[in-house]
Amino acid sequence: MLTGDVHFSDDDPGERMAWLRDHLTSLGRVPGPGAGLTVQRWRTLAEIAAADGALGRLAEGHLDALAILDELGAPHGDHVLQAVWAARPELLRAERAGGDWRLTGRKPWCSGASGIERALVTATDPDGAVRLFDVAVEALHFADDWHPIGMRASDSRTACIDVCVPGDAQIGDPGSYIGRPGFWHGGVGVAACWHGIARRIGRDLAEHAAHRDDPHARAASGRAVASLAAASALLAAAGRQIDERPRDSASARRRAQLVRVAVERSSREVLETSIAAQGATALSFDQLHGRAVSDLTVYLGQLHHGHDAAQVEADPGDDWWTS
Repeated sequence: MLTGDVHFSDDDPGERMAWLRDHLTSLGRVPGPGAGLTVQRWRTLAEIAAADGALGRLAEGHLDALAILDELGAPHGDHVLQAVWAARPELLRAERAGGDWRLTGRKPWCSGASGIERALVTATDPDGAVRLFDVAVEALHFADDWHPIGMRASDSRTACIDVCVPGDAQIGDPGSYIGRPGFWHGGVGVAACWHGIARRIGRDLAEHAAHRDDPHARAASGRAVASLAAASALLAAAGRQIDERPRDSASARRRAQLVRVAVERSSREVLETSIAAQGATALSFDQLHGRAVSDLTVYLGQLHHGHDAAQVEADPGDDWWTS
């Protein structure tokens, strides 16, 4: 079990990076999405995130990078800590410079800025196509702009980029990063991390309720447990569906959009139920619980709920009963 030895005393990103480097071999054995054991992949991500939210965020990025490289037929090192920095590709320009590529601009939300060794970075070429590049992080400069209320240890700063990379640093064809079914499978992996942190908060709430003669606390814990059980079942069903049809892009998109909205709703319900039931005491005097609450609050912001919920589609062919 990967998370048996996770004990971080503060919000130092270096501690998380060291843990990940110590466990690169074990992380490399986590099944890829669509390889037949996707439910195990989701459970592993959830367990790591439950142990520490920022660690889960960084582990998810590393595992997503490995999956992308495998899917696009690119080699990767087994002992290199990696990330996927794909936000806002229009802010980073890719232009030919002889046989190389010159990347100029900004890249926000670079998780693990102070410790990741290589990153898969999206950029837009002069024709408007999104291309993916494998970039050595040591060549980049990062702004000192990461001051969140949660996820401090994920060190997700903005990169200021002006570098040349060799021609073979481009991974896949133009548009292939977003065009993969795995793009959507990866989105479900992020939801598994949200769910893992919510489960941690739900366990804390259950322990709080167990030590009090308070029917309101017990009712709150019951609602949280039910919500978490429903999200677990949905993630498991999604994993089985991915294994059945790993290359079906249309169903992958519909599935990911639905699962992400459902898991976000469940996680937010657990978060709000826990705060209402426990009040300020747990947030003020339990460091690990308070960190989980603040981490999840920031992490759930990845879902633009109004926009993303509007994209959820119902399809008569989607069968959640037998998955």
